[in-house]
This record gives sequence, structure tokens and C-alpha cells, in this order.
Amino acid sequence: FQAEDGIRDLVRSRGLGDVYKRQDVGMIPHYLKKNHNFICSIVFYSGENNIDLKEEELGISLIRLKKNILTKLPFLGKFFDPFVFYLLKNACNMDVLMLYHIKRRSFFYRFLFKMLNLSGKTYLKLDTSIPHLKNLQRMKDSGNRAEKREINNIIKNLSKFDIISAETPEECERFQKLLNTDNLKHIPVGFDDEGPDVPDTLEFEKKENIILTAGRIGSRQKNSEMMLDAVKKIDLKGWKVILAGLIEKDFFGNIEEYYKENPKLKESVFFAGNITNRKELYSLYNKSRVFCLTSRWESFATVLAEASFFGDYIVSTRTGAAEDITQNGRIGTLIEIEDTDMLACVLSKIINGEINIRKFYNETVRRSREGFLWAPIVARLAGFLSERPVNANRQNVSEETIKRKNNG
Repeated sequence: FQAEDGIRDLVRSRGLGDVYKRQDVGMIPHYLKKNHNFICSIVFYSGENNIDLKEEELGISLIRLKKNILTKLPFLGKFFDPFVFYLLKNACNMDVLMLYHIKRRSFFYRFLFKMLNLSGKTYLKLDTSIPHLKNLQRMKDSGNRAEKREINNIIKNLSKFDIISAETPEECERFQKLLNTDNLKHIPVGFDDEGPDVPDTLEFEKKENIILTAGRIGSRQKNSEMMLDAVKKIDLKGWKVILAGLIEKDFFGNIEEYYKENPKLKESVFFAGNITNRKELYSLYNKSRVFCLTSRWESFATVLAEASFFGDYIVSTRTGAAEDITQNGRIGTLIEIEDTDMLACVLSKIINGEINIRKFYNETVRRSREGFLWAPIVARLAGFLSERPVNANRQNVSEETIKRKNNG
């Protein structure tokens, strides 16, 4: 099993053990290895943001490739792509190639892999968002010939993967309407409850009156301003608001101005910064009663799976997996994107007891265990990968390798 392009260069990487260990990039190969005897590698491009990565974490080999200047050439660049040479050398020894995102390189890698290993399987994790899907549908319905040609090419290429997956039911529904295919699966993001840093979930009565949000504070996507503007409109009555996550450089001035305009909030609104210690972060989820997400867009939003695991009442914009995790607002509250007044109203009702969040605690915890844990999610994926044997006359490479290792 090989996953390509898994390590993103968004921030200086702290290694799979800190950043990606809890996300799909690390968790899918980890549980395929742990519970289903896959031998897994993650292949990624070397860069200044991932220089600290080890050669192996979670029992997964991390294979670093170096890009060269020739990869930037129009059209011809893909033929000088280091991953192309990696496939030429290793494709015949792989059972499954997992790729990320709807992009031309993913389509080309799939094509090349199948040319080299006809019996190998290909899996594309779409990792997209509703706005992106709406744009794809718009292209399909468009009268523009260039857009029609592009979307038809995308649909044709997606249909050639053995498995493609989306993360939420709404995404699956929209993709199915767009593609009308039988290779689409629902593979959500989960929480790693078997990790060493996961504490026992606190009972609701032992939690504290904390409203927590987590993410890249100050980024356009996360829309932290919406949270801060809503909080200054209400009486917190002793509740604390904690914003955890890496703070964008150009947002520090906003924070300083916010406290100048609202000096009393210094005692109740706190910026926790980037918490790299999992135990510390999970402890914060665990003692909070409410988790708030104000994003403008998300693919899934891993933080929702984390917060629901610890029984936090979810207040979220209609993005990512919010509808799925809250059962369309039945066990949480959904708010419209950019609607600060609605958020302020909901938070005020929670603080005043008009929304009884205690009665949703047990069901939130139960639903998390039933639908959003990595082990059963990856078990479903392993089942999909095994539905049609790669080749009845060819033993699985992983099994052969394991036997060789066991026999010394």
C-alpha cells in the first residue's frame, strides 16, 4: 500500500506523530497495517517544511523524494516528476496506490500505475468541499464548451479508479449526481481512540463552562473574526472562550485591537496558541462543554470528530461534516456561514440554559463511537479494497512479504 503526496507543506511539520498521526494521511495506513496486515509507505516531496520527518513513524515508511527544476516545465514536467520514476521502479511490487485530490497529476499517476501493474488497485481520496462540488456541477450544467470538455475529462478519469471516496453523505450525494458511478464510497474522517494520549471522557457534570474552537486562528477559512464578534455581543456570565491553534502572523494586530476595544474580555477570552502536545489538546477538548466551528468551508473538519468524541456540544456553520455529526442539527446547532448574530444568539441561549446541552451529551458520545472512530472506518475501507481480488492467481504482496520476514 503506497500513499502519495500525503505530507502537506502548510506549516513546519512536527512529524506524523504530532500533526498527521490523527488525520487520514497517517491513520489510514496505520490501521491498514495494524489491523489488516498491510505493509504501508507514504511517499512525499521533500521541502523546508518537512525536514524534521523521520524515516518511519507508526510503523509506516516515510519515503522522501526531491523535486527538480524540470518538473516545472509545461506538460513535459510530469515526465521528469520524481514520483513517476518511483512508480517505474516500484509499481509492480504494490497492491494499492492511494492518491489525494482531483488533479491532473493524480489522473496521470493512476494511468501510469495501471500500465505498470494491471492487477494493482487505485484509490483516490477526493478530500474536497461542497463549494468545489457546486462548481463542478456548474461546469457540467454549463453551456461553455471548454468547461464541458474539462468536466467530462474529470468524470472520465474518476470513473477509472477502483475506489474513490468522499467524507460526508452530502458530498457523496453530490458526487453521485455528478458522476453516476459505482466506485464511490463514503469514508469519513475519524478519531484515533486507541492513541496513547487519549484520556477517559469526562462525564458532563465534571466538564467546565468552556467554549472551545480550534484551527488556524485568523485564516480566511476558519473565520475567527465571527467567533470574536459574536462573543463581544453577549454576557458570558463566567464562561471562558478558548481559541486554540496556530495564529496567523497578520492576525496578532487584530487580537491587540480586540482587547483594546473590549478590555473586560481579557479575563474570559483566551488564545492558547498552537498546542502540539496531544495530551494537552485532548484535555482541553475533554473539559470543554461546547465546541464552536465558524469556518467558511471545510472538507470534513477533523476537529468536529475530536470534539464529539469528548462529548462537546457542537455549534458549527453548515460546512464539512457538521450536518452529519450533529444529525442535521438534532444533537447540535447549525448556523449559517458568516451569520454572527445567529452565533451570538445560540451561544447566549446555551449560557442562559435555554438550550439544554446536557441532554445531548450521551447521544453525542454514542454517535462518535458508532460512526467516527478510525479503526472501524479503515476496516470498511479494507473491505472495499478486498471486494474484488486483485488477481486470484497472484498472492497478495503484503502477505508474501510478511511471511518472508517471519521466516527470517
